[in-house]
Amino acid sequence: MSELISRTTRGLFRDLMTGSTLGEIGAAFQDELFAPNSDSAYEDSSVRRTLTQEYLDSVDWTDPATSAGYCASSSGLCRASSRSTPADSSIRCAGTGTSSMR
Repeated sequence: MSELISRTTRGLFRDLMTGSTLGEIGAAFQDELFAPNSDSAYEDSSVRRTLTQEYLDSVDWTDPATSAGYCASSSGLCRASSRSTPADSSIRCAGTGTSSMR
């Protein structure tokens, strides 16, 4: 089965998370019962992007249920980010009706 959410979409979301706190990122994913994948090979200068990728690496992107859990956690983070960032340099968070800074 193919991945239900593209790598490009996940990369845009990961980049968006620089506007969130580590606590917000962790809470959103943990609310959907995800744990960070400590074996993630992703390296970045941003601790927020790295933590986000660790959670993204724990999702089975071919499974509708776990992909839906990601959608629930990401939509909350996109809404929170859109309240704290200007709307003029933004990407659209699918399903939330809000814009968020990239």
